[in-house]
Amino acid sequence: MIPSSNNFYKTIYIALFKLSLLLSIHSVNANQNVANPPQNFQEQYGQKADPGPQVPANIANQQYIPKTILNIIISGNKLVDTQAILNKIPYKIGEKFDPRKTRQLIHNLYFDLKRIRDVKLLGELVGADGLNLHVKIKEKHVLKEIKFLNKKGKVISEELDKKINLQEIPALDQEELKRLELIIKNVYSAKNFHQAIITSELKVDTDGRAIAIFNVEEGPISKVKRICFVGNENISGRELKKLIFTREDWILGILDGAGSLQKERLESDKHLLEQYYQSEGYMKAKVTKADVDMDPETKNFTVTFHIKEDDLYKVKSVKAPGNDILKDEYLVSRLPIKPEDFYSRKKIIDAIKALELMWGDLGYVFAHIEPSIQPNDEDNTVDIAFYAELGEKIFLNKINIIGNKKTKDKVIRRKIMMREGELITNRKKELSKYGIESLGYFDPRDGVNWKITRLDKNTANLDLILKEVKTGHAGIKLGFGGSVQSLTAANSGFSLSGELNDTNLFGTGMTLSLNATLAKGEQNIIFNITDPWLFDMPITGALDIYHKRPTYGEFRNLRPVHEKTTGGGITLGFVSPRLYNSQILFRFGGDKVRYETRPEIMFLPMDKRCFIPQYQKIIDRLFVGGSYFWFETHVGQDRKNHPMHTSKGYKWNICSKFGIPSLHCNIGYFKMDFDFNWYTALIGVNDLVLRFHTYFGYVKKLRNKYVPYRELFHIGGPASVRGFLFGQVGPQFCGDSIGGSKAFFTNVELVFPITHDFNIKGVAFYDGGTGWDNPYTNLCPSQIEKNTFNYRHAVGFGFRMMNPVPVRVDWGFKLDRRKKWNETPSEVHFGMTYDW
Repeated sequence: MIPSSNNFYKTIYIALFKLSLLLSIHSVNANQNVANPPQNFQEQYGQKADPGPQVPANIANQQYIPKTILNIIISGNKLVDTQAILNKIPYKIGEKFDPRKTRQLIHNLYFDLKRIRDVKLLGELVGADGLNLHVKIKEKHVLKEIKFLNKKGKVISEELDKKINLQEIPALDQEELKRLELIIKNVYSAKNFHQAIITSELKVDTDGRAIAIFNVEEGPISKVKRICFVGNENISGRELKKLIFTREDWILGILDGAGSLQKERLESDKHLLEQYYQSEGYMKAKVTKADVDMDPETKNFTVTFHIKEDDLYKVKSVKAPGNDILKDEYLVSRLPIKPEDFYSRKKIIDAIKALELMWGDLGYVFAHIEPSIQPNDEDNTVDIAFYAELGEKIFLNKINIIGNKKTKDKVIRRKIMMREGELITNRKKELSKYGIESLGYFDPRDGVNWKITRLDKNTANLDLILKEVKTGHAGIKLGFGGSVQSLTAANSGFSLSGELNDTNLFGTGMTLSLNATLAKGEQNIIFNITDPWLFDMPITGALDIYHKRPTYGEFRNLRPVHEKTTGGGITLGFVSPRLYNSQILFRFGGDKVRYETRPEIMFLPMDKRCFIPQYQKIIDRLFVGGSYFWFETHVGQDRKNHPMHTSKGYKWNICSKFGIPSLHCNIGYFKMDFDFNWYTALIGVNDLVLRFHTYFGYVKKLRNKYVPYRELFHIGGPASVRGFLFGQVGPQFCGDSIGGSKAFFTNVELVFPITHDFNIKGVAFYDGGTGWDNPYTNLCPSQIEKNTFNYRHAVGFGFRMMNPVPVRVDWGFKLDRRKKWNETPSEVHFGMTYDW
C-alpha cells in the first residue's frame, strides 16, 4: 500500500522518537507512479487508505532529530550486482538521514537498473542517534527471448523486433507484458490489422530466466473505404478530401498508403480542415468530431467528419503601426491581407512572417508581432491590427560554425554576408544561408541553419549549424547512353569509366576531377583542378588537360569517324559572392585534332548517289584536322540554392569562343551561346520543383576556314529535345546529322523526389526546339533537309537515381511526328550519368 505524504512522514517521526529496533519507512510497488502518488486512494484502488498510526499531540509536536546512517544493507538481489544498487542509492554512510530522498532512491533503482520489480526501504535504529538502512529488493525475471507466434505471418517478427528493442528490456514481469501487447497491437494496426488480438505469457525457466511469448491472431484487414463530410454546405467533399492525411483505399493504395486508418492522424485531419475553412473566410468554422464506423460484414471503415461552417467574414480594416520608424501605410501595403478580402488565417500567419522579416531587416531580429483580431458579428466583418514589440537592434558579437568536420571555416565564412560588430538582419542571414547551401557540401534538406543567442539587450552570437554530406567519389562504373551536357556527344553505347572526383578537396573548396572512359571506339582521359579562391582571393583558377578519342557513329551513310583530340586550357577569372555569385572567366588553350582515316561515304540510296561528290566535300569540311588555339570568355551568374538538388534560384551564362588556326590549319570559327536555367518550388521546399531551361546558340566560320563537326549544333537527344534522336531536329543529308550554325531549344520540367533522401527523383517534361542553317549548304543546297527553322516538340516523363550508380531514364513522345521521315512515335533515352 502507498501511504499518503503526511502519514508517511508521521510514521518516520514516531519511529525515530520511540527508538524502535525495526520500522517500515517506505514500501512501494515500483510499477506504480512513485513520483505522483494518487490523491484519491479509494477511488483508484477500490479500498480505503490506511490513515496510519495516530500520533499523540505531545509526540507530534516534539522536535525531530535526524539520525546518522551507519550502514546500508542490500538484500534480495540475485542477478543485480550489489555495488550497482549502492551506486544508485542517494544515501551515503555517515550522512544524516533525509526522508525526502526515498522517492529518488526508488526512482533510481527502478528506472535506471530496469531489473527491479519491488523495493522496500526499512530503518533500524542503532543507539541514540544511529540508523541502519535495509534495502530489500524483488527482482524481475531476466529476459532470455521474445517469441512472436502468428498463424499467417503477415507482420513478420523483424518488424516487431524494431519496435521492441531487446537491448532496452533486460528484464520484465507480468505487468510489463501488457505494455508490450499494446506496442504490438499498434504495429498490426499500422498494417491495417485493426482487429488483431494479442495475448501473452511469461515462461520462467528453472534458472529464473524468462521467455516472453506473444500469440497473435491478425484477423481481417480493415481499410478506409469511404470518407464523408457532414455540414459542408459551401465546400465540396471532393475538395476537402485532398487536404487530409486519411484517404480512401484504391487499387494502388499499397503504394501511397491510401486506405490506412491511423487514429492519431484524425486529430491532425480535423486541424487541417479547420485551418482550410478559416483560411477561406469561415472564421468560426469548427470540425466538431470525426466518427469511425466499421461495417460488421466487411470490417472496413467509414470516416465521417462533422463540420460547422458558420458564416463568411470579410476584412474591414488592416492596421500595422510603424512605431514612428516606418510609415503605417508602407507596412500595410506589404502585407498579403487587405481590406475587403475574406478572412484568412493563413494570410494572417503570412503577414506576421512578413512583418518579422521587415523589422528583422532593420536589425530588430527579436521583434514580436502580436495580431489583434476583432470580429463584428453584426455585419460579419473583422478588424485586424498587427502590433510590433521591437525591442532593441541587435549587433553581431561573433559567429560560431558548428558541424563542419571537413570543410574549413574560411571556405564557409567567404559566403557569410555579416561581420562581427555589424547589425544582424534577416536579409543578410538569408543571403548567407543561400550562399552556403549553394556550395553543395551540406545536406539539402536541413543542412544549413542559423541559431541566435542573445547576450545582452544589444548583442547576440550567431551559431551556424551545418550537416555535411559526401563530396568525393572514387570508383568504376558501367555506363550507357549519351551525355545530357554535350550537344555533340552522339555515343549511345556501353562504356566503362573510372573516376576520382571531389568538389571539396581536403575541405578547401577546390574541385578535383580525373575521369577515364573506355567505350567502343572511344577512349577519354580528362583531368581538371579548379580553385575558386586562388591565393585566398576571389579569383578562379583552373587547369584542364585531356586526351579524347570520340567516335561519331550515328551515321547511316558514313563509316564511323574516329577522332583524336589532345589539348588543355587555363582558366582565370573571378566570382563575386557579394554580387550574387556573378562571374567573369577567361579561358585560353589549344587542341590538336587528328583522324585515323579520311571519313568516307559507305552508302547512299540509288537516287542520291549522284550527290556523292558534294556530300564528300561537306564531310571533308566537317571533319578537318589540325592544330589551333582557342580563347573563351564566360559571363554569368549562379544563384541556385544548391548545385545538385536545386529548388529555387537561377543560373545564366553567356559564352563566346574564338577558334584561331595555326599555320596550315583550316579550322577557324566564332561561336556564342546563351544558357539560362530558372527554378522555383511549387509545393513545399523540394516536393515539386519547376525548372525552366532555354538555350540559344550561334556559330560562324572565319573567312575561308571551317567549323568542325563538334562545334555545330545537333539538336535532338537527351541533351536538348528528348523524344528525338541525336541531330534529328536539324540539318540532315540523307538522314545523317550534319549540324546547324544556329540553335534554339527549351525544356520545362516538373521534378519531385521519390525517396526522402533525394536519391531517386521523378521528372515530367516538355521539350521543344530546333537547329538550322548548315554553313556548307551552298555545296549541295537541294539535298540538305531540315535546314530552315522548324520547331519540333515532345512531352514525356522519367526518373533520376544517384546511388549506387547514377541512372537516368527519359521517355519522350513526339507531339508532331513526321511519318515521311520515318520517325517513330517516341524515344527512350537511357543514360548512366549525373543529371541533377
